[in-house]
Amino acid sequence: MVSSYKGTENNEQPKRLILTAKQTTTSYSKYYINGVFRNECAKIDYARRNGTLYRADGIYGELIAIAPEQIIDIIEGQENENQD
Repeated sequence: MVSSYKGTENNEQPKRLILTAKQTTTSYSKYYINGVFRNECAKIDYARRNGTLYRADGIYGELIAIAPEQIIDIIEGQENENQD
């Protein structure tokens, strides 16, 4: 997962990110995590290269562990997200 995201490295603050992953061939799940987009992309790449699980902290403090092959995308969430 190569990112072309451009931002200021020193001033990035953790934000709410939305991670979409496959559960089965026909269903998907969304996970809400806290993190810096660039760092989370690097963690996904690292897990994919080393054959380990991608691990993140959810917005409610839960630990999320996903096989990187199941990850569809990761985006920055909107502050006023009333959908779902």
